[in-house]
Amino acid sequence: MMRLVLLVLIFACSKIALSQDPCAIIWDPPIQLSDSTYTAILPRIALSGDDTIHVGWVEDIGQIHRLPYMRSINGLWEPIRDLIVDTVQFPVRMFENRIVTDYDNVYVFGQRGQDPHNRNVMSKSTDRGTSWTTTYIATDTAAGLYSANARQDTLVVHYMQTRNGYNVRPRLIYSTNGGAAWYERPDTFRPNSRTELSKGTLHLAENVIVNSPQGVAQEIVYRRSFDLGSTWRDVDTLSSVDGEFAYEMAMASGQLDSAQGILLTWRDGIACAAFIGCTIIGREGHTNGLDWRDPSVFTEIPRGTEPAVSIAPTGGAAIAWTDEITASTFHIVIRTRHGGDTSWCPIVDLTPFPRGGGQPSVVVSSKAIHVVWCEGFPDGSLRIIYRLGRFMDTRVGNDLPAVPPFAHLEQNYPNPFNPTTSIRFRIDTREFVNLSVYDMVGREVAMLVRETKNPGEYTAEWSASKMATGVYYYRLIAGGKIEIKKAILVR
Repeated sequence: MMRLVLLVLIFACSKIALSQDPCAIIWDPPIQLSDSTYTAILPRIALSGDDTIHVGWVEDIGQIHRLPYMRSINGLWEPIRDLIVDTVQFPVRMFENRIVTDYDNVYVFGQRGQDPHNRNVMSKSTDRGTSWTTTYIATDTAAGLYSANARQDTLVVHYMQTRNGYNVRPRLIYSTNGGAAWYERPDTFRPNSRTELSKGTLHLAENVIVNSPQGVAQEIVYRRSFDLGSTWRDVDTLSSVDGEFAYEMAMASGQLDSAQGILLTWRDGIACAAFIGCTIIGREGHTNGLDWRDPSVFTEIPRGTEPAVSIAPTGGAAIAWTDEITASTFHIVIRTRHGGDTSWCPIVDLTPFPRGGGQPSVVVSSKAIHVVWCEGFPDGSLRIIYRLGRFMDTRVGNDLPAVPPFAHLEQNYPNPFNPTTSIRFRIDTREFVNLSVYDMVGREVAMLVRETKNPGEYTAEWSASKMATGVYYYRLIAGGKIEIKKAILVR
């Protein structure tokens, strides 16, 4: 009888261990994508399905700006490619960039410098990034690429038109045939607006100047259109007039409930601290933007800036922003929410680097969260960093074994260490074990274990006599589980 009770308890505990925890995310070590030789800024990320990741950014190599692109398929990153080829007389200068996807189609929008003006350019792939074509998409000169959207063959680009080197007016252009032909809407838009496409609807969020008790303020006003911006309806003021400004918006559409929804975030002037960071606020528009929930405050300390947002088809969402800890220290932080949940998980700091970075971009799939940002390094360089957050297994059911395969990674000892440390781990079933060490930018610096092992406890020794002082990460993969811990080398 006692044995039966014990087996029941073990089975119950195993179900609890695998029950749904909406905040259970394992973050892989960061990976550097860009070339360390050049200054890299403005990273953007997009997703095709659940297995193909697209990242683009702008690189400064003196008088020439490149528009590099990288693709990852099933976790394997391909070499950097330059999407802008010799179709324009050099020097070519690239400004701004946006990357969007729709099924197998991938679009990278940028603004190419061509003395004395800039023009909007589009690189398009119809095979998930294998091959590309590049064309101009407008005849006017441009600056300030606010947003770009794609849904099937419909494309929308919102930017600032310039004349004689000065900003003139925001413009919205659209295509209904995948970019083969472009049309423009009347210039009734405001600077720094954001657009988003959902099924049959174009969503627009704008900064509007209003009078408040504190004087002149900027607030977020939402409109939607069912004819690609020819007419607009359902005007709603989403922010309050409590602050002096509300801007730096990010907007994404997805399956927030049983209908299409909108998630809009912005940096608000309700409270500000640190350098220039303020409160990051968001609102959800359900029923395709017809009904809006009350605002949510995402920052614990009002020092956020540069918000980025994404929604998965399954309803999961993520909001990332730059946390301005000091005038020279910026970290990328994130809050997540799984599909069907209504509450947001606690803030997670993604940047283990001393100084940190900014300009985050995020995308959510049904399996993981993908984040890129621009990182500042001690040598003064700016590099593009990628980090992957994996959703833990949340299956619950009677088909699970009573005692699931289990692996456990312990903290290395001693820690900090110099130059040798011990790493202990345990596996409860016969498994193939991979134990590796990575530096702060995700490069593998040591392979400690890569073989099949029987159940038991093991100790691996790592000698870092040739490594520099700093923070390192060691990762255990065994039995379908991944564990990561931090080790500090101090000389």
